[in-house]
Amino acid sequence: MENRITGGEIYGPVVQAGTIGELHIHSGPLPPGDRLADYLKAAAQAAAEHPYPAVLPTVVPSLAQIHLRRMVRLLSPDIHPAESSHPPVPTDEVLGGIAGVTVVVAEPGGGKSSLLRLHLAGVCERWLRGETHEALPVLVHASALVAGPLADCVARAVNLDLGGLAEAMPAELFRQPPAAGAQWMVLVDGLDELPEPRDQERVLRKIIAWQQSHTDRYRFVLASRPLPDSVLHQLGESVVVHELQSFGPAEIEQVAASWFRGFELTHPEAVAKRFMAAVQRAGLTVLAGAPLMIAMLCQLHAASPTEGLPRNRGALYERFVELLRERRRPAGPTAQALSGHGPTAVAAADRVLGELQEHLEVIAHRLLFAGHGTPTVLDLLAKRVTAPARVPPAEWRGFLVSALLSTGLLTVTANGYVAMHRSVLEFLAARHATRTPAARDAELRRAFRSVRHRSLQAPKGIRPRLARWRPCSCPTLPDSYLGFVIDAAPEQAVRHLGRLATGGAGQYGCWFVIDQSWLGTGVPVGLVLTALRELRFERSRWSRPQMERVVAAVAAAENLAELGDARGAEVLAGLAANPRLRYADRGFAAEALAALGDARGIDELHTLVANHDRVGGYRQVVAGHLVKVAGAERGIAAYREAVANPSATSIDRVFTAISLTKAVSARAGGEELYTLATDPGLDPGQRSFAARQLATAAGDPRGVQLLCSAATSAGLRVRLLAISDLIGCPGGAEALRELAANGALPRLVRWAASRAAARGR
Repeated sequence: MENRITGGEIYGPVVQAGTIGELHIHSGPLPPGDRLADYLKAAAQAAAEHPYPAVLPTVVPSLAQIHLRRMVRLLSPDIHPAESSHPPVPTDEVLGGIAGVTVVVAEPGGGKSSLLRLHLAGVCERWLRGETHEALPVLVHASALVAGPLADCVARAVNLDLGGLAEAMPAELFRQPPAAGAQWMVLVDGLDELPEPRDQERVLRKIIAWQQSHTDRYRFVLASRPLPDSVLHQLGESVVVHELQSFGPAEIEQVAASWFRGFELTHPEAVAKRFMAAVQRAGLTVLAGAPLMIAMLCQLHAASPTEGLPRNRGALYERFVELLRERRRPAGPTAQALSGHGPTAVAAADRVLGELQEHLEVIAHRLLFAGHGTPTVLDLLAKRVTAPARVPPAEWRGFLVSALLSTGLLTVTANGYVAMHRSVLEFLAARHATRTPAARDAELRRAFRSVRHRSLQAPKGIRPRLARWRPCSCPTLPDSYLGFVIDAAPEQAVRHLGRLATGGAGQYGCWFVIDQSWLGTGVPVGLVLTALRELRFERSRWSRPQMERVVAAVAAAENLAELGDARGAEVLAGLAANPRLRYADRGFAAEALAALGDARGIDELHTLVANHDRVGGYRQVVAGHLVKVAGAERGIAAYREAVANPSATSIDRVFTAISLTKAVSARAGGEELYTLATDPGLDPGQRSFAARQLATAAGDPRGVQLLCSAATSAGLRVRLLAISDLIGCPGGAEALRELAANGALPRLVRWAASRAAARGR
């Protein structure tokens, strides 16, 4: 029998319950409160570990050490990212305010799993300190929710995933709220990794049903790659979708410095600067915006600082997996572990270790393309390498488990042993598919023969729901997998890519080339430019929406510019100056051009902000880009130019000044609003509106003074407008009471001021 002593108490199977001095003895399992504390400690400990292994196992920085606050953007249907009025917000604010079901989407390696783990660890630590006002997270893989009631599924996943538990967590723990007035936040990872669409639908239906029937008990956060439109529709309009934002160059350098600091390198900031220069030389800045890519690149750079970085995604994974195998081999299992069963067992174990990489590639290919009911990696490996005659099956499986985990490519989940990351699974599967020239050619024929019928993934920045232009939903090869196949056979693939880039498969082939370039696949620059020209962005006859065309074109042009090709900047300049494109599209391209250090981008942003035909949210977004790349003074100058434009209407000038106040500078906007509020050429109602905005938006007390002056010296209509505009202004209530008590004013004006003061309380 086992007992567990904690402080002055014993829990476990004992003969008799009672008290011995200061030692309290309890028979049976842990009480509910201690069981919850057991879960909190085990979950916080497990969540601090990386969801993927590292090359240098002795000096791996923790997730907290390399964590940089991530941002997400709320995605709205049919809204271009550049037009969105939803600015990026910190992930902790979003996760802390979830009331129902939220989906967080990101591209491969975008940091979805790390985000969930960090949130889990942080909340569990706060609960252990007694701060129980947040929903308590519990992390499960989507595969654990396919069959069974929610509480049973969660309990089963927790008991498999958390090795630090003192005892198994019962389903009853997750069937009730974790504390009075608290809720469970179920963090569902890997929804897109379910092999069967029917499993995705089943899990989604369950989540919706659980949420609707237990609104006071559960909240749900789903992390996934961008999901197909049909899947998102099942979630309903009440589900909130956020896109996890990639890192920019400055953030990449910060994260890299954290990695190098964790590796205990001297002068990590200087190393990070050299690393960033190497990333830019290799044209990998866009690819390095994903946390998994940063991790891999940093580890490669730390291992070989003088060696250049790979120039495409396939070569990056190739070097990473090879280095991972080299660094982990000394710590892995040896065949001598089976020496007690004779030389035959030792020889069999040696063969397994020597051929393990080949076995994993075959298994990865089967897992990627197999249907429902696929066994685990361990089961597949056990079928390929049967136990020697004298070795007990259980001991042989234990050896296989040790061998699998020693590779660093696998981790334990509720679904058994699986590849550490889906993109690694795709890489290994692509290696198997291109293992021989004959197999390589057959896979290329299979891939490109059906490309005109594929359902391509949405380009960066586009919500999957918007991608209604895709031709059909027949079975397809994943884009990421095809990128690895192309990188493994660049000379053979270029013929197929050339046919697609020149329109041989219509617009879908062109977009395939551009999207592969964005993924980091080694597509020749000339083919990307050919595809861009073939699409002819300004023509509306293409069925793909214009906003999607521009987003993908900007991403492709950025890749070209980072590779040192001046044609990338020319493409961006052409888009930014194209009068046939929408305002937001031009601003999106101009921002990318300015980020490359091209002065034409700043000039185009200035022109767009000064354009008096555009007001409101679009201008504020573009002005934000201008301020970011050129400073606040340039943004203020552009706004003042728009406000002073004589061809603009009076109300447009007022709204432009309001936009300046909100987007750039309250002080500068206040000065423009004061000028408009005192301009005798404006309509009295517009002057009154400008004065109110001066008081509310800019926080300037002169606004209330101007309204009081209008209420005491103008005509009756203007007086009543001014009194109405005083409601809600800072200091407006006091000013209204003074007007109501002013005996020199007409009785109607005093009555209106008194009513307004009462309403403003």
